[in-house]
Amino acid sequence: MRGDDADTPAYDSTSFWARGAIEETLAPRGLPEPIPQRGAVGDRYGGTHLAFGVAGALFRRERTGEGSVVDVSLLGTALWMIGSDVLSALQGAYRQSPPLGEPRTSLPNPLAANYRCADGRWLTICCLQPDKYWADVCTLLGRDDLLADERFVDMRSRASNSAALVTELEAAFAARPLDEWRKPLDDARIPWGPYQRVDELLEDPAVIANGYIATVERPDGGTFPLPAGAVQFDEKPASLQPCPDLGEHTDEVLASLGYSWDEIIELKVKGAIL
Repeated sequence: MRGDDADTPAYDSTSFWARGAIEETLAPRGLPEPIPQRGAVGDRYGGTHLAFGVAGALFRRERTGEGSVVDVSLLGTALWMIGSDVLSALQGAYRQSPPLGEPRTSLPNPLAANYRCADGRWLTICCLQPDKYWADVCTLLGRDDLLADERFVDMRSRASNSAALVTELEAAFAARPLDEWRKPLDDARIPWGPYQRVDELLEDPAVIANGYIATVERPDGGTFPLPAGAVQFDEKPASLQPCPDLGEHTDEVLASLGYSWDEIIELKVKGAIL
């Protein structure tokens, strides 16, 4: 990080979420105050970039024998994360999300939108090739009649008549609860997802099948669950270990730096180390 602010104190909530405009790209217009960040969101995303940079630097060293200084900032991470919005802003075309409750009358692609189900739960479909999926969506919704409607014959006409189509789709999805849409959407291979609660995420079949929640065993024999991380090697989830106790490796680290055991004991007697 360079510039006048290089040494400015910061957390991810200040440099990533607020200054990096992440909140502004997520929040609907008209909220009484900004949405606060959840814990360590920017830190984890920044850590991913840092790991990628370190891997690249190690590869460069292996090939050239030259080292690198790896530099990742929370502000730069934020800008990269919202790269699509940044590109829109560079072209003068950025638009913040509309206010909550505003009628959805101008969706450019009604097949890439959120829909409420009969039980009040929400799902999202994301058919970025809408012509490919249009017939399948109509069939699973029980609305084959829409296929013959001239207003919706192709992507351009559906965009021009977005308000009318959104009304039809909203009514169709509202006819069943979320759980009754899961199999039809899966069977039709429609790109979709339920809006889940965090407690539901823990029981998600894909989370369980891929071992995304791991168990850590403490030295005393107790265990506790933790997210295992997104990266896996050889189709195996990461093996997690408990963090070391305070000062657990102090002797080992100092000995590797050339301290004698007498010097280490002296530091302990003085209270300089544990």
